Amino acid sequence: MQTFDKVVRATARTIAEHSPTILTAMGVAGVFTTAVLAVKATPAAMRDVDKANAEIYKKQLHDGFAEGEQLRQLTKWEIVKLTWKRYIPAATMGLSTAGAIVGVNSIHSRRNAALASIYSLTDTALREYQEKAVDILGEKGEAKLRDALEEDRLAKNPVTNSEVVITGNGEMLCYETLTGRYFMSDIESLRQAQNDVNASIINHMYASQNDFYEAINLHQTEYGDELGWEIGNLIELEFTSKVADDGRLCLVVSHRNRPKPNYYKN
Repeated sequence: MQTFDKVVRATARTIAEHSPTILTAMGVAGVFTTAVLAVKATPAAMRDVDKANAEIYKKQLHDGFAEGEQLRQLTKWEIVKLTWKRYIPAATMGLSTAGAIVGVNSIHSRRNAALASIYSLTDTALREYQEKAVDILGEKGEAKLRDALEEDRLAKNPVTNSEVVITGNGEMLCYETLTGRYFMSDIESLRQAQNDVNASIINHMYASQNDFYEAINLHQTEYGDELGWEIGNLIELEFTSKVADDGRLCLVVSHRNRPKPNYYKN
């Protein structure tokens, strides 16, 4: 019995985790099925209309035409009343499809809100930690702590095991801390990208993380449009120099102001 309960709970968790994918697949299939059912219902509906019009024609012939009278046919409202039942399967499928689409949007909205809340708490905790580190260790001690953390990042993600992106903006090895990517660039190009994106933020009120990556010629990330900067939280890059595991000098690029979710809603 316990094994059965575990299987049921595991199945329920799997369905819940993949519900957006399931509902999206149902929506796509529903659109196709709705169209097929509507197409299949149309010939039968047309036969019903033709039959009704033929009955009207016979009745008019039987009753006789008045002078100048034209052959009467079903009105649009009469056609709807005559044929609506033929389209019940298509309408039912269409409503189910709409429900699946609305369900996907609802799930994504709830999950995005939850992620935004978690991110906000994490960002607040990080800022409090940094401020407390400065209070206890002093600015020089906090800087040494950051240097040690950056060295650990490079050690855990060695350049010899990574792809180095050639951006065409410089010939210095760089490491971006948000995505852990190595690329070739230089400080001048990165500062120019920072200024360009910040100018866009000032003019348009916000910019996404992918906007910044596009400015430095890195590929966009899957979540890069969900995070970004806004007025009051401009991009501020920080640079430190480290030695990569292959012996090359590496410019570590970090962000003093981290990108936030829902940046475009404010």
